[in-house]
Amino acid sequence: MLGEAATLEDLRAAQRRVAELEAALERAQAARDLLLVRVIRERVGVDVGQVARAGGVSLRYTRELLRRAA
Repeated sequence: MLGEAATLEDLRAAQRRVAELEAALERAQAARDLLLVRVIRERVGVDVGQVARAGGVSLRYTRELLRRAA
């Protein structure tokens, strides 16, 4: 029983850590996206948001296309 409790607590701690890492990853990806938009705007002279709206596609998809083209 004590071994199970420790294992369950370890599992819960691991789940919390995974959630923290996932949140950190999302923040890092958002920061990367913002930087990418800025670089594209400066180097290519294109506002990614305007391209997405004009094309009727998602901003994320447009960023990916522009990233591949850059």
